[in-house]
Amino acid sequence: MGVIALIQVLCLYVLYGYAGTEDIIGGKEVLRHSMPYMAFVQDSSSDNKVYRCGGVLISDDYVLTAAHCKTANMKVILGAHNIMVKEDTQEINVCNAIPHPQYQGSFEHDIMLLKLMKKAVINRYVLPLPTDNSNSNVKPGEICTVAGWGVLNTYNDKLSELLREVHLTVVDNKVCSTYFPKLNVADFICAGDVNENKVTGKGDSGGPLLCGVNLSGIVFGGKKNKKPPTLFTKVAPYKTWIKNTMKKEKCNFFA
Repeated sequence: MGVIALIQVLCLYVLYGYAGTEDIIGGKEVLRHSMPYMAFVQDSSSDNKVYRCGGVLISDDYVLTAAHCKTANMKVILGAHNIMVKEDTQEINVCNAIPHPQYQGSFEHDIMLLKLMKKAVINRYVLPLPTDNSNSNVKPGEICTVAGWGVLNTYNDKLSELLREVHLTVVDNKVCSTYFPKLNVADFICAGDVNENKVTGKGDSGGPLLCGVNLSGIVFGGKKNKKPPTLFTKVAPYKTWIKNTMKKEKCNFFA
C-alpha cells in the first residue's frame, strides 16, 4: 500500500471516526460461484493477500472498486471462491487505475475504475455485472446484499478465505446522519440495522452492494467500532463518467 494511500486512510479513521477498509461480519458463505462478477483486488507487488479490497467486474476489461483501494501496482483475481485456491480463477494485472477526477483522498467521489491488462475470459465463473441498470433510489427498509472476503468478526482482524455475503437493511438518511454527522449521507446508501450484528469490515471496501439484481453501491466504510450502519458510494450518479472513461481509456504498454 503506497504511503499517500495509507495516509489518506488514516486521516479518514482519525478525523471522521470511520475506516475505509471493511469486511463481512454476521454473514454467511456464498454458494460457490453464485456471484461471478466478484473481483478480489490486491497489491500485485506482493503475494501477501492481507491488503485486499473487493470489486465488481462490469465489463470484460474493467473492474469497479473504491478509490481508496488504489496502490502503485494492482491486480485482480476473478472467478474465486476460496481466495487461497486457484480453482478456475483468472489473475489479471491492472494497467490503469482511474479514480474519479474529483476524488481527493477523503469521503467524496470514492470510486475508481480498474482497466485490466487483458480481457477476462467470460464463462460460468467470470461474468460481468454492467452498470446500465444501477439505481441509487433504494428505499429505507429495502433489503440489499453485499459480499466480500473481509474480516469475520468484531474482535479481531481475521480475514475470510471464502467469499461471504450479508443482507443489510437500507437505513433512512435522517437516521444515518446521527451516526455520521460530519458527512452528507445523501451522497451514500446507508445500510445495516443497528440492532443486528451485520456489517462490512476490513477487506470489503470496493465490493458491490446489490439491491435486487442491480448494482447500487460500492462499499465505502463504516464506524471504526465495526458496528452498523455501513456507507456505500452510490453508483448511479457516476454512470456517465464510467461509460465515457471506458470508451477512451487504453493501456499504455510503454509507460
